[in-house]
Amino acid sequence: MSKSYGIDISHFQSTKAPGGVPWSLLAQTARFAIVRATYGTYRDPSAVEHVRAARAVGMQVGLYHFFRIGQPVTDQVAAFCGQALACGYRAGDICPALDIEDDPKVAEVSPSWDTAARAMTDGLVANFGDCLIYVTQRDFGRLGKPDWVLDRPLWTAHYTGAPKPATPGNKPCAIWQHRVGPYQADGPGGAFQPQVLDQDRADGPLPLATRIAGASGSTPPPPEGAEPDHSLDDLRAARLAAGLTDGLDLSHDAESAEGMGLS
Repeated sequence: MSKSYGIDISHFQSTKAPGGVPWSLLAQTARFAIVRATYGTYRDPSAVEHVRAARAVGMQVGLYHFFRIGQPVTDQVAAFCGQALACGYRAGDICPALDIEDDPKVAEVSPSWDTAARAMTDGLVANFGDCLIYVTQRDFGRLGKPDWVLDRPLWTAHYTGAPKPATPGNKPCAIWQHRVGPYQADGPGGAFQPQVLDQDRADGPLPLATRIAGASGSTPPPPEGAEPDHSLDDLRAARLAAGLTDGLDLSHDAESAEGMGLS
C-alpha cells in the first residue's frame, strides 16, 4: 500500500511570518496535518489558523487532544468539541486523536489513568465516530495494557531506524511518528525541512470522523474551557521552543521522545 507523510503541530509552531510554518513547502512532502486542538480544557490558540492554512495547501486535516489526568473528562470532551466546531472540523476529516502521555509536572501514566482515559476515548468516539490513540509501547505498558486501546487505531511514536516501530500489543499502527534525517541547517526549508520533521507514516487510508459533535444540534455548544495553570507548561514550552530552533518540528517534546523510542 502507498505511504503518506504528515506532521503534528500546535501553537509551539508559529502562525506568523516570517517565522511561521511554511505550508507550501511542507505540502511538497506532507499530505496531512494533525493539529493540537486542546490541552485538557485549554484550547490551543493556534488551532483554527493551523487548520485553515493546512486546508489551503490541500492537506488532509485532523485534530488531537492532549489528555490531562487532573481535569474532569466531561470538561475535556466539551472543550474539544467546541474547538472542533471553531476549526470547521467536519465528517471526512481524520478522526480525533487522544494523546496519552505523562501530564507534565502533574502525574506519570499509570494504571490509575485507565478509567478516565477510556471515558475520554468513549466521549470522542461518541461525538466523532472514531478515535486514534496516540500512545507509545512504553506508556501502553504503564497504563496496564488495557484491551480497549487495541480496539482503536493507533498512532505510535517510536524514534528508530528499524523498518517497523514497536507498537502496543504488536498491533500494526495507523500512524508511525518517527524522525528521519540528518538535519541540514543549510538545506531547503531550513528548520522546517519536511524530511527531518517528526513525521507520521501511514499505510493505507487514515481513519476518518464520521459525524461531528453539535453539527445536528444534538450536542449543546460547550462552554469555554477554563484556562489552565500555565506554570505547568513552562518546562514543556521551553523544550519545544529549543527543539524547533534546532530544526525539529516537535509537538511532542524531545526529552519524552528519548524515553518513547525503546530502540
